[in-house]
Amino acid sequence: MIDNFAYFLRVTKGEDPFDVTPLVAKWSTTYDLYVRLRPDTPLIADGVRSTNERFRNEIEKILDLIIPKYVPEDRLIEMPASAVTDSFDWPGLVERLCGPPPSAPVDPAPITVTPTLWD
Repeated sequence: MIDNFAYFLRVTKGEDPFDVTPLVAKWSTTYDLYVRLRPDTPLIADGVRSTNERFRNEIEKILDLIIPKYVPEDRLIEMPASAVTDSFDWPGLVERLCGPPPSAPVDPAPITVTPTLWD
């Protein structure tokens, strides 16, 4: 969500003509964890992502400005993109978010789902 806001701000040259900033501020509080991958790998033409370094650098500069405003420091993990490999410690990241696994079995509890307008 915060990256999409950065793209929006780039296109609008930092303006907010649609007044989405309050939405971003509110929505950003609903995330338990943000993982920011710092670009330290070469851009590869995969047909999906931009290969324009200037574009990537502009987005990174915008993220440098907006992340401190909208992402609480204790919910942000930053790491180089090159650190995400097959051997990356995803369980450790989950434990940081959720805490250690329970020492005893957990009894499943029923979940009540409330219908929404779109159900």
